[in-house]
Amino acid sequence: MTCLRMPSLTISCRPILVPSAISACLILGAAFTDGGSISAQSGKKGESWQETNVGSVPTHFGDLVTIAGLPGSYTMVFRNSDGDLRLVELSGKQVPKIATVIHRKEQEPKEKSREKESWKETRVGIIPESFGELTSFTGTRGNYTMIFLNGDGEIRIIGYQGTQLKQAASVIERKDGASALQRVKKEGWDQTPIGSIPPAFGALVTVSGTTSQRSLIFQSDDGEIQIVELKGSLLGKISTKVSREYQ
Repeated sequence: MTCLRMPSLTISCRPILVPSAISACLILGAAFTDGGSISAQSGKKGESWQETNVGSVPTHFGDLVTIAGLPGSYTMVFRNSDGDLRLVELSGKQVPKIATVIHRKEQEPKEKSREKESWKETRVGIIPESFGELTSFTGTRGNYTMIFLNGDGEIRIIGYQGTQLKQAASVIERKDGASALQRVKKEGWDQTPIGSIPPAFGALVTVSGTTSQRSLIFQSDDGEIQIVELKGSLLGKISTKVSREYQ
């Protein structure tokens, strides 16, 4: 009797158990499928950016050196292979095809290309190559500060206001003690020494602020930060030191 009942049990159980197992698998698979779909969609949604194309800048302007300004009103600084600087303002949602050009040496007249003709370029002056490289650029529209650093470590601070580059530079030496430089008129520039900063402060990292009050930020090899304030053209022997603790 046992042998006769087992087939009936087996036969009667198959229609119940097998579909249930299949249903369970389908439900479980659907759960994983839906979960993966949601995760992928969430990932895509999280990675999506709203990009606004505001224009283009010619490649012959060179590489982007830095950007200064405030949200909604920026100034981009480009430097080409000749060292020439181009200031391009970005305000609103469009790059105006206007550039302020600062040469690093006398330029020979060149034939204008179509690309150049589409941009209005205003030459505002020449900064001597002996001043070194542009290391920092700060300020807001119409009131900029440019910092140059030469091979001797001398820092030159040049303010730019209006439509013409005033040929005047404040010079800071990198040495202990008082500055040994004297005010000179060289290469058509009025160069005024305003003090010296110890080499132990480290390399100049950046400069912030405007013409009336600037802050020079230095960092040593040990990571120590020194903030030196410059009020107008006065450099006092006062600094704010920020130590670094490595753990």
